[in-house]
Amino acid sequence: METHSYTSPCAEAAARLRAASTVHVIHHWDADGLASAAIIERYLRTWKGKATYAVPEIGGYSASAVRPPPNPVDELVIVDYGIPPEEIAKVGGAVGKEAIIFDHHASGVRGEGKCNPISYGGGWEDWPAAALVIAEAAGIRPEGWEELAALAVYGDVGFGGLLEKPYLLSAAFKAGLRAEELERAARYVNSCYRAVDYACIDAAREELAEGGVWAVLRDGYLAAKEAEVCAEVERGVNEALSSAETVGGGLTLYRARLRAYVVSAVGRRLSKNLGKGVAVLVAYVEPMRRWYLYARSQDRVIRGAIDALRRAGYGAGGKDKVVSTPCIEEGCRGELSALIGALTSNP
Repeated sequence: METHSYTSPCAEAAARLRAASTVHVIHHWDADGLASAAIIERYLRTWKGKATYAVPEIGGYSASAVRPPPNPVDELVIVDYGIPPEEIAKVGGAVGKEAIIFDHHASGVRGEGKCNPISYGGGWEDWPAAALVIAEAAGIRPEGWEELAALAVYGDVGFGGLLEKPYLLSAAFKAGLRAEELERAARYVNSCYRAVDYACIDAAREELAEGGVWAVLRDGYLAAKEAEVCAEVERGVNEALSSAETVGGGLTLYRARLRAYVVSAVGRRLSKNLGKGVAVLVAYVEPMRRWYLYARSQDRVIRGAIDALRRAGYGAGGKDKVVSTPCIEEGCRGELSALIGALTSNP
């Protein structure tokens, strides 16, 4: 039987989680992060573990964006938050012990308790969501995990990702969830972070842990929040399209000022509209008073630009076909130059 290089770290992560009486879980703010946190919550209940939850500062990708646990805990768990090893070490240092990691981003984080198959050479197509890492690589599978993982995969890569995981698709169908319901639930959950609403994130995570995807779909507050955010995405896409500029190497540059944190949603739409090539979005998010750089491709692996940005001193993150970073410089001048240089030198 083949033993994968991530087997030991993931087994260690699961064992430490199971043995802990108190846990502080820091999870990403999107559908995958919330679904993953809900799976962990259900798992901890079977072992009578107690947990507190928090998300990093929305839009921030560094140790400084992470809030420490309110009280001493047995374990610190970081979920679906692809910051590099040096930043992870800072987070662990704040609580006096190394954090448990469950992730599927190209972060390069390795070591015992660091469960991320991508860091050990795994393919992103096999691990499209952190929820799958938790369930499949670490073996953490509380009742109802398949439904939550289906939402996580749909939220990160869409229905095509579920077609590659037929057992999740089957579980969703058995729960009465079609693609339409999963898509709507992902939008409802993601509307919380896009509106920069932390209380909304907490409410959505609790709904998922208690009642699953259908509980989210029945939540009128989440539905209203999503409607507000959806209108801003449409406005942002239209503004970005009006600024389109071809910069060579298959790159198309867009700019927009956004009234909600919808950088990734606008970027996805721009990439889908573009088709072939790389959509690069420079956006200023007004409620956060910050600039962001986001690049996405439908047909090209661009993860090499993550390392290029990090070498240039920028805290980038992403996946095979996605690169993103909050910008240090106004208008993302330095970040944009580094990104374009990386993508045009390695087309």
